[in-house]
Amino acid sequence: MTTTPATRRTPLVIGAAVVLLVGALAASLYACDRLGGDREPTARQWTYLPIDEVPVQGAPFHPQFLSSDGQTMVAVGNALDKGDTSPDLNAWYTTDGLQWQTGDLISHSRAPGEYSTVSGLTHWGGGFFAVGARTSTQGVRSWLGTTAWRSPDGKNWQRVSIPPHDGSLFTLPTLYSDSVNVYSNLGGSTMWRLTPDGSEWEEFPLQGLELCSYRHDAGPGGPGLVAYGHCSDDIPGETVEAGAEPRIRPAILTIDERGEVNEVSSRIRPRLLYETAGVARNGETLVAAGFADLDDATGSSSGTGSEGGDTGPGGDTGPGEDAGAGEDTGPGGDTGPGEDTGPGEDTAGNMRLVVARSLDGGVSWSPATPLPVEPPALPNSAMVDRMVHADGSFLALGRVILLNKSHPTIWESKDGEEWSSRRLPTFGDEGLLSSAATIKGHTVVLAALRTGNAAVKGLFVDFAVRSDTTAPDLSPTPEATPASDPVALLGTWRGNVSSPDGSQERAVSLTITRVPGRGPVTSDSLSGKIVVGNLATCTAQLGKPTQPPGRPLTFGVPSPSFWPETMLSGRRPYCPNAFEIQLEAGDQLQWSGNGGFTGTLTRPGADGQDSSEEPG
Repeated sequence: MTTTPATRRTPLVIGAAVVLLVGALAASLYACDRLGGDREPTARQWTYLPIDEVPVQGAPFHPQFLSSDGQTMVAVGNALDKGDTSPDLNAWYTTDGLQWQTGDLISHSRAPGEYSTVSGLTHWGGGFFAVGARTSTQGVRSWLGTTAWRSPDGKNWQRVSIPPHDGSLFTLPTLYSDSVNVYSNLGGSTMWRLTPDGSEWEEFPLQGLELCSYRHDAGPGGPGLVAYGHCSDDIPGETVEAGAEPRIRPAILTIDERGEVNEVSSRIRPRLLYETAGVARNGETLVAAGFADLDDATGSSSGTGSEGGDTGPGGDTGPGEDAGAGEDTGPGGDTGPGEDTGPGEDTAGNMRLVVARSLDGGVSWSPATPLPVEPPALPNSAMVDRMVHADGSFLALGRVILLNKSHPTIWESKDGEEWSSRRLPTFGDEGLLSSAATIKGHTVVLAALRTGNAAVKGLFVDFAVRSDTTAPDLSPTPEATPASDPVALLGTWRGNVSSPDGSQERAVSLTITRVPGRGPVTSDSLSGKIVVGNLATCTAQLGKPTQPPGRPLTFGVPSPSFWPETMLSGRRPYCPNAFEIQLEAGDQLQWSGNGGFTGTLTRPGADGQDSSEEPG
């Protein structure tokens, strides 16, 4: 019998112990991983940036829609001026998701006697496409029809062929894209598709879906179109009985590459109720959100509607209202987000916000499961306003109700099956997350209020923002434009400005001064005030000026104050929120403000003016 020497036995024992220890650690890690298999995935961090802190070069920033091609992000939005004459329509673009520059969409959105509003934006055809509506400014405002614009880069825009419309429909056009085609709908039974070359709109009747309204799409990112909204089963003249099933039901519409139309939400179990809260896609993978009764395993509704009243599960607006494309009854209304499609905190039964996933473009769906809710918010208080696929993840943009206040919340999932929840800082009593886009691995989300024009209050971004971040210095050299000579602009300028059709004229007094303690006089050190109107109907301090490349100096008017129309003036007040000035030869200042007002200002005493004359 051979005996192992002690000098050999010791290393063997140590080696065996190491093997056993490694095996035990591996088994422990495997067991922990298995036990943690149901844990929520880690959510990304978000930073809130108030809208007045976003670095913007050019016009004031008031986005309502976002889109991106991965390298450039574009925003468009309407802002109603303080004089309530007409909305300003602008576009902005960025290549980093933080520093924005202003495009020229506003110069293509007005014509004599009319203005335009925007109601949709998408990435398409190697650029960006937007639709909206035209409104007359002559006498009583009247709707003139639809309009559309196209831009290769978010900076340079032009009007293009408009989607057909029924003149009797006073609604804003929707906009969808599948990356190849652009679609539009006015809430009727016809979808219109723009051919890939942008030359012609083709009609797509939606047989069997005449009572359906589609308000959003799942975004470019897969074959064919995926749009969602709701359908109505109401029969004209019929009385809704107590306990009857909801008359409003969700709708998810797909149009494949062959032009075949399918409604696919009825295949989701438990059955979604009322409307589709959101749909996002990544290739053939679709993720849909909505409300479902989790006690209803068969897919038949338990019926929570009340007799003759709201057929929705509760909440402040109720899904029984039409939140589709037909909700906006005029171009001056809310063209941005703001639909509340979910129940309130006092929802009866086991009604929950759920998500379902399809891996085959909507043909079949996994069982719908609830989205997680962070305590102490109640599970049935969650609502979703939009879903997107951004930077490799599905995002459900929504809110939860906590202590009767809306808390913005983002749910995130890599695969559409396991979700994490991140409750964000509040920014308003009824704040919501409306639109999102991704650029170079960074995601930007609009934070809006459900009031007025769905005014955006700020941005949530998934990257750190330096406290000293400012707008890019893109001012041209002093030789590029006379307006870049800040010393020559100092002083008081007066004159009259007129609307595009000449029907309105206003007196303007513009005083430009330098901010003390800023050193030499530069465009950044300019300040001052503006007075508009014969009775000083508008007065305001000027904001920090900017100067886009090749453009005149632009002043913002952050908080104008104005007097309402009076019997003495007999004219409607006009208060600009932004204007451009260009110094010309002969000591004349060319002035151009929002609302299309233009005119020439001179120094008091020049051209025979009385230097003591007040603007009125």
